Amino acid sequence: MKNLFITSVMLAIFGLSANAQTLSWHKNWNSNGGADKAYAVAYDAAGNVYVTGQANFGGSSTTYIETIKYSKAGVQQWATSCSGAGNTQYQIGVDIAVDATGYVWVAGSTSDGSGKTHLALIKYSASTGAVLTSQGFPKIDNCTSGTAVWPRGTCLAVADSGDVYIGGSTFDGTNWNIIVLKNDPNSTGWKWSYTYPSFANTTQAEATDLKVSGSALLVAGNYFAGSTNHEDIVVASLNTTTGLANWTPVTWNSSANKDDFARAMTTDGKNIYVCGYTTNSSSVEEGLLLSLPITGGAFNYASTYTDPYSGYKANWNAIDIKLSSDIIFVGGFEQVNSNPAENYILGAYVASTGALYSSWGTNPIPYNGGQSTDPAGTNEGWAVSYEPTTDWVYICGRSDTMPGGINITTIGYSVSNGHHVWEANFDYNYDVQANMPDRIFCKYSMKSVYATCSVDNIYVTGESWVTNDSYDYITLQYGYNGPGCDIEGSSERHASTSDNMPTGFYPNPFTTTATLELSPETTINNAVLSVYDISGRLVSNVKNITSTDISINRGNLKNGLYYYTLSDNGTIITRGKFIIAEE
Repeated sequence: MKNLFITSVMLAIFGLSANAQTLSWHKNWNSNGGADKAYAVAYDAAGNVYVTGQANFGGSSTTYIETIKYSKAGVQQWATSCSGAGNTQYQIGVDIAVDATGYVWVAGSTSDGSGKTHLALIKYSASTGAVLTSQGFPKIDNCTSGTAVWPRGTCLAVADSGDVYIGGSTFDGTNWNIIVLKNDPNSTGWKWSYTYPSFANTTQAEATDLKVSGSALLVAGNYFAGSTNHEDIVVASLNTTTGLANWTPVTWNSSANKDDFARAMTTDGKNIYVCGYTTNSSSVEEGLLLSLPITGGAFNYASTYTDPYSGYKANWNAIDIKLSSDIIFVGGFEQVNSNPAENYILGAYVASTGALYSSWGTNPIPYNGGQSTDPAGTNEGWAVSYEPTTDWVYICGRSDTMPGGINITTIGYSVSNGHHVWEANFDYNYDVQANMPDRIFCKYSMKSVYATCSVDNIYVTGESWVTNDSYDYITLQYGYNGPGCDIEGSSERHASTSDNMPTGFYPNPFTTTATLELSPETTINNAVLSVYDISGRLVSNVKNITSTDISINRGNLKNGLYYYTLSDNGTIITRGKFIIAEE
């Protein structure tokens, strides 16, 4: 028996209360070429994970859409390269979804064979990765090498009915326009297409988010309203059967008559909420949250967030909603000095009024990479996800935690009070000299879903620097994939079982010493036992465990409830809770 003495060590690590996410697995994928970047992640009901992005085969300017499937355990199932008729540097997948029947859909851009690109919607077999259909929109022009403007798909919406919609941009030969199309499963064409006119032939207009609400497809996007050379926000509602507008699209132009940009959208079925930024009269960007009735008409409100650091810029990049409590979550960044350096920011708003949610003592909540002073580097929140079962909200982005450089940082907060309850930093190759980043890029780069044992699975994808290998796709899963949990324990030793489950934590409650016993068949190589107090603070982290019979001495721990996790090489073996009683 291995004796483990738990002492009350105060560590600067945030635990998980009942939750205790750890890194279940991480997977790199490389094209054996240049920079590979994953942009979006999705999952299915079985826990399989799908990512898409851009692969740079051969290290040249030639790129492909690369879509990959991983099993729940992180084992690669397939990787499919997809391109149009010709090679181009603008082939990319930017959003991904799985429909109710299990097909995988990707929105992006591909080549038409003449060096130009077009919007593309790709359908894959989830079991094999085979491309079943690849549809483009033929209005293509004005796309040349070296420009950042090209026709493309930027967002997807998949309805419960199985209908699939894609939004993006198109060029009609004169101007860039917003475009939305509905897939026709019975042909190689589209059931309908909708365009919203813009008035600029040099700067792109595009749909930035889609949501299905009943018989309406909601659209948020950006366009140029004329010769004033500024960008405005537009919100539309389309009939899902016909593609016709349910009401006249509503536009937002700030009083400063400068650029306004919509990045993400959500709905509660009564109102539409759009986040992004607006530009004030001093040409400084401010975080913007708009609310609009789902029936159209005037905006309910426009709430702005002004950077408190002497008038630098602030942006909201992602949005989610807690329907049961009328709370909107927005995530992004604020610039804190002229370096420029930035903080993550996570805001909570009352959806009905646009006021900041008063139950959070700090709102918005900044994050500066864990530094004691203002950061010198990049801390940008790019994705937000709310999980209703655990009532946590997550923000993920790229963070300069110094001295290791930029890494992928995911943070969980309790919705009830805004307290920071969990954090994970991922740096594939810690190299101070190289200082190469691991990072994510967009609002589709993170998803959360309740798993089991009061734990959420968090899926993240982006790019990671690997030594002498340029950038790879990186896909992470935090959470729990083990075979059971929540050992209540008792005062009696449990009977042995034939599987790899713990046979008991006993006695529970205990006063001085208890035993965590696993079945002899359980494989233990180099396990770690982590213990958290009721506030989620890590109070013990015992390493190098090799036995299946573990004795725990209370040490200096006070009476009360504690949570524990036993993991081996990043995989959780078991978790549960125990009570220390008075002696």
